[in-house]
Amino acid sequence: MKKILLLTLSLVVFAFSSGIAGVVNKEDARKVAINAYYEKVNQYDQGISFTDVIATYEHTTYHNGIPAYFAFDFTAGGFMIISADDAYDPIIGYSFKGEYPKGEHAYVYSSYMQGFVDQIAYIRENNIQPDEAIASDWKHLLTDEISGLNTFRDPKDVDPLLTSTWNQDSPYNLMCPEDAGGSGGHVYVGCVATAMSTIMHYYRYPINGTGDHCYTPGNLSYGVQCADFENTYYEWNGMMDDINSRNPWPIAELGYHCAVSVNMNFGPDGSGSYSFIVPNRLNAFWRYNNSVYLEKSSYSLTSWIAILKGDIDIDRPLYYSGSSTSGGHAFVCDGYQGDNFHFNFGWSGYGNGYYSLNDVGGFYIGQACVKSFYPSDPAYPYFASGLEVITQTSGQFTDGSGPIEDYQANTDASWLINPQNAEDSITDITIYFVEFDLGSGDFLRIYDGETTSAPMLGEYTGSTLPSQLTSTGNKLLITLNTDGSGHGTGFKAEFFSDFPTYCAGIVELTDPVGTFDDGSGSFHYAPGATCMFKIEPPNANTVTVHFNYFETEEDKDLVKVFNGNTQLGTFSGDDIPGPFVCDGEFVFITWSSNASINYPGWEITYEIDNVGVEEQEAFTQLDIFPNPATDALNVNFNLDNNQTVEIRLVNVTGEAIYNNVLSNVTGQINNRIDVSNFAKGIYILNISGAEGSVNKKVIIK
Repeated sequence: MKKILLLTLSLVVFAFSSGIAGVVNKEDARKVAINAYYEKVNQYDQGISFTDVIATYEHTTYHNGIPAYFAFDFTAGGFMIISADDAYDPIIGYSFKGEYPKGEHAYVYSSYMQGFVDQIAYIRENNIQPDEAIASDWKHLLTDEISGLNTFRDPKDVDPLLTSTWNQDSPYNLMCPEDAGGSGGHVYVGCVATAMSTIMHYYRYPINGTGDHCYTPGNLSYGVQCADFENTYYEWNGMMDDINSRNPWPIAELGYHCAVSVNMNFGPDGSGSYSFIVPNRLNAFWRYNNSVYLEKSSYSLTSWIAILKGDIDIDRPLYYSGSSTSGGHAFVCDGYQGDNFHFNFGWSGYGNGYYSLNDVGGFYIGQACVKSFYPSDPAYPYFASGLEVITQTSGQFTDGSGPIEDYQANTDASWLINPQNAEDSITDITIYFVEFDLGSGDFLRIYDGETTSAPMLGEYTGSTLPSQLTSTGNKLLITLNTDGSGHGTGFKAEFFSDFPTYCAGIVELTDPVGTFDDGSGSFHYAPGATCMFKIEPPNANTVTVHFNYFETEEDKDLVKVFNGNTQLGTFSGDDIPGPFVCDGEFVFITWSSNASINYPGWEITYEIDNVGVEEQEAFTQLDIFPNPATDALNVNFNLDNNQTVEIRLVNVTGEAIYNNVLSNVTGQINNRIDVSNFAKGIYILNISGAEGSVNKKVIIK
């Protein structure tokens, strides 16, 4: 058995074999792309007229100054990659969704496309001629007779089974070993683990694993890596088709456990393992007992195609792997159109599309698959019944029938989405459907609350996807009631929660003492915050800033403190900064959080220190005692001139808890404040009159 280590790949590779007769010009390539797109997309869903097939973006990759291939995007979505040599199959690959990778993805994508370029070079250097089948394909797709194109769907074709577009970078890798050189400060999950976890998510199985496993990866600095499969109950309801940065942990945990199960050789630039061990680990840790590893080289092309279609025809995606001269990759084979197979490459949808088995994204060496990747628990699927409470802030749930079976007759099931908790404040919940198919007489209802007495937002049956709905509060109830006949495949729904905007813009603070926080109070702060706080009390010589508590995502969610225009520091993590005594014109605090991983946040108390305008002239012989005070606070001073004086005691929130106005007074003033019922803490005593004001810090204990 040839062992190929499958490493993390940064998108998709396309490579091919055979043929040359002449260079294809861009105009002919565009015609082939348009005709092929029209033909293939209508075979897929019969949804577009020829006049609506409009190619927009075009890309040319060259070798020695001569085009090697062309790529075209389409306004309706998707792309076509066309050979620039007519000795090669005209269609390299195609998709009906997304676009040809460009921008930040172009460099990585093109580096792996080099395998195809190398083959074109070989064809031209050896003057290889097209065979009859290739020549016929070019002639067919260069036609001006649109009626000659085949737009009829083969009833045997199977559309992609997977709806997910997972990846192996951040935040999917949050539970993998830390490494500053990796994506988001962690190593990659690894393509083997991503392909495994993607198929497991398709089945939402198992509830928990079997046994545990530890190993030490090649990079010893990462330490021993362990997973306790048996005592981990995977949060399938928290896993969406595309990871939600507010709730990444369920997917990250599954990916990490898959990586540990195959002894992933973690690294910051790519993580790798061997595909041939996957069935053994599926059996040992995950209860997928019937999976089998097969290599394409052991079968004829006809037999290999039959093996793949055999699983796909019964709605079972296959783990697939292959390698090129640039490296190896593992991904998922989950549909087909004729003899072109659909591959989900595990890079957030980039490159997903249909390819022939001779040029699987460029992984044309050592192709292999894991077939019969299906739960072995005879009780599976776990049909829904009764009430299930979902506490995730975002996620996905289904009728419980799995992706293959229909739901059961006489089902009475309900799901209460109730994500409010001590850490997360929820404003509302949005729900939408990825799949929906109910038989006549079967109904799904959505209520704007936690019981069926709440207002009904919608009632649905049939196969039309319901419209997206948003609750008015922080609970949402979904019920499914079916009769005794006319079943359907069921539904798959996703939801996400909206959170309050805790802070925004610039907050100006002018009280002599105050307390403020990131805005979240007792909850965890919100993602994507950008807030500023300007502390600028009048008549302040210095301002002291204390952090009462502090816990943010280290190096990601940042507090910056400025004394005037001078930055005192940038802070994150759980070490409490300061205190800071600032003597600038103002104190400026900035706060920013990223899109994922939220913590309790922070709180600041500030106070000005012993300041006043003409203090000695306005209030002579000032005496404040005892300080700290427990029962009473005496405030004595002398006034040389008759005036009205106001004495205030202000707490850290800026509230005046004591206020006494003395009208038209002069001479010695003796004022006693009963503080026995005041909360312990720091206060500011403010004395103001016509000739000035003074602020003093006092403590009540």
